[in-house]
Amino acid sequence: MLILIGISGLLMLSCADAARVSVVGKLTRSFDVAAGDVREGQIDLRCNSEDASTVRVYQSDYTFQADGSNAYGEPGTLERSNAAWISFSPSEVTLQPGQTDVIHFEMRVPDDHGLRGSYWSMIMVEAVPAPKPLADDEDDRPKITLNTVFRYGIQIVANLTGGEASLQFVRRELVAREDGLQLQIDAANNGEIWLNLSMWAELFDAQGRTLGRFTGNRQRIYPGCSAAFHIDLGKQEAGQYQSLVVADNGDENVFGAQYDLQVN
Repeated sequence: MLILIGISGLLMLSCADAARVSVVGKLTRSFDVAAGDVREGQIDLRCNSEDASTVRVYQSDYTFQADGSNAYGEPGTLERSNAAWISFSPSEVTLQPGQTDVIHFEMRVPDDHGLRGSYWSMIMVEAVPAPKPLADDEDDRPKITLNTVFRYGIQIVANLTGGEASLQFVRRELVAREDGLQLQIDAANNGEIWLNLSMWAELFDAQGRTLGRFTGNRQRIYPGCSAAFHIDLGKQEAGQYQSLVVADNGDENVFGAQYDLQVN
């Protein structure tokens, strides 16, 4: 996130150290809850700078898609946002060099037994850039200062029972690379619970003989979001192949698709 300060003229880059203030611990906090439950947690902060550093804390909705795009919307706008369930304190904190501090948060799940599946939002921790004086310039030309603002997004997830799991394979492409073939698959979560999927493919030749199982990457996908999976198939000769692709959630939710592949 870049903040532009000044007017047209000389360009001076003033990039803050990404680690001036860091969030200690996991950036995803997941809670298994029921209607009416209350959960509490904390976000630990540490100042790594030689100067005092200030951060502001606020909420955001969050979605992502397989093309790499991310959306940080107003809190509470998504159908499955839990931003309204969450309160936190403080909303701004200044840390001295070497100091640690804590953001406390509380999530109150509505007493609504119609709730089912996964609900999520983000608590954002964003560095407040310190004002920096402009350097003197002999010809008194105006200058521009660019401050790079670093922020952390902590995902707060509430998982309730009863949600439906559903996955759609929306795109596949076989890509020839220098080190071999790569099967690229986009998958969309059109269910009600978040999925933490590992994807693999078993490859068969034209005679139906298996050529092995090839493991791809693991991705977590919220409802209404999509993600890209890459499975390296190694170097294969030209010809017709079949692949059985499996996305495994590590529980009873397993999804599959079968593809005919042509290697030229």
